[in-house]
Amino acid sequence: MTTSTKKNGFTLIEAIVGITILTLAVVGPLTLAAQSLKATRGARQELEATHLAAEAFEVVHSIRDNNSAHDSSPTRTAWMQNIMSNCSNGDGCIIDVTDHSSGVWGNNTLLACPAGNCASVSTLYFYPSTSLYNQSLSPLPSPWVDSQFKRFVKVVGIDDPVNPMQQVHVVVTVTYDGVGGTRTVSIADDMYNWFPELQ
Repeated sequence: MTTSTKKNGFTLIEAIVGITILTLAVVGPLTLAAQSLKATRGARQELEATHLAAEAFEVVHSIRDNNSAHDSSPTRTAWMQNIMSNCSNGDGCIIDVTDHSSGVWGNNTLLACPAGNCASVSTLYFYPSTSLYNQSLSPLPSPWVDSQFKRFVKVVGIDDPVNPMQQVHVVVTVTYDGVGGTRTVSIADDMYNWFPELQ
């Protein structure tokens, strides 16, 4: 009498197919999660760069407002005082947002780039305990650290390139090493003399 014995188990091919399916089931969501994290990091960098550009634009706007409100000259020509001289040549200027020596952002806030080239001084420094960014014509000491962001401001006179009386064009540019390479965020707008000389 012959008895047959059946042994149940996986063959090598079944095991390989099972492992492949399991691998695909795990790798798919992990890849999706990695891409999602990368996109989130890129969005955060872009949002931060946009805020830094808006901050610089608001500083120039504030200085223009203060100049215009305190302009007692007969021809009302001081509305762009220190803005054009510091920010109209070459790349323009950088901004020291911590300077409030006059109580408001003023003469020492806008720093002209050496020889009109902002490449060497446009780095924004980051203060970890306050999350504050700042720029300087010379490297800032510890605890300030270099950030990935660079920022400069360019102001161009519309009605007169040297001494505009009515209108200027302001461009703030922030660059950073983002996802996929160097990224740039720019904010541009025109500013006008609030109280021009009435003729």
